[in-house]
Amino acid sequence: MMFDIFKKSASAQRTPEDWYILNQRAELSEDECLEFLAWLQEDPQNERAYEKVERTSHLMRDAAADNELKHQRSEHRENKYPIQAWAPALAASVAFLVLSTVIFLFASSDRNNFHTDVGEQKIVVLDDGSLVRLNTSTDVYVNFDEFQRRIVLNSGEAYFDVKKDPQARPFLVEIDSMVVRAVGTEFNIHHTDDATSVDVLEGVVEVLKKDSGAVPAAKLSEISEGFKVIIQPDGAVGELVSADVMKINAWTDGRLEFDSDRLALVVDEFNRYSKTKIVIADETLGNFLISGSFVIGGSEEFAHGLEDVFPIVVVRRQNELILMSAAQPLENNRPG
Repeated sequence: MMFDIFKKSASAQRTPEDWYILNQRAELSEDECLEFLAWLQEDPQNERAYEKVERTSHLMRDAAADNELKHQRSEHRENKYPIQAWAPALAASVAFLVLSTVIFLFASSDRNNFHTDVGEQKIVVLDDGSLVRLNTSTDVYVNFDEFQRRIVLNSGEAYFDVKKDPQARPFLVEIDSMVVRAVGTEFNIHHTDDATSVDVLEGVVEVLKKDSGAVPAAKLSEISEGFKVIIQPDGAVGELVSADVMKINAWTDGRLEFDSDRLALVVDEFNRYSKTKIVIADETLGNFLISGSFVIGGSEEFAHGLEDVFPIVVVRRQNELILMSAAQPLENNRPG
């Protein structure tokens, strides 16, 4: 049953999460109230653990409210700027499923590495109250000390909602030879072998070259709200351009947003989130334009939905969905 965790015997040790949920549901008996007070007094760590769970719960509620607001804004934007005429047919033909899992975690002194698999998302609550949203196939390392708040983004994509620190410690995100420095802001970093994108949704961040000991860190760029820069693997930082606000808000809300994007690009995005890969066998199909909002994880449903809108035939081959031109005879569309 759903609430079996609350039917523990008196001898069983409840976790801080157990006590918090019981308190929220106001279902503690007199004996349980005494047991809860005894648990708090038993070890100073218990009270701190309980407060951390309470803080995490509040942050989760705030994040859920933010997501609802973003969804409402997205709906307003879609009503204001209608998508192409074919998009409703595609939406009607596809029943999308949410395959990615969003998991809330909190950083602690004994766990500083966080990782997501293909199609998985996690939200990490840091000790200072900041949130880090990890997108698919992302790996980060968190290291807070008395002088700085440091995160290493080894790979993937992460959205940072930084809270101001009473100790005025800088918030630093390291990517290879670069450092992104921010205080009280929201920004997104997508790090790949080909390039790194730093998009700012609120506040200002600086891009610095990593300090090499005797040489102080040099500021390479300052990014204000609504802008982004692209960092090349050799460290070259591009000019300021408009941030991909719509697409970033979408992935943090579990969706993929496209606005007249080539099918080849759309397929690349879907493939980031699924072990079942879409393959375009006829490169001319990659030029079809796609607009609309799609739930992350529905690669197979999306591919078959294309058949109702475009001259495309989908053929399954093990863990691949092959997109072929319907203009060719079906027997010629069979993959070898």
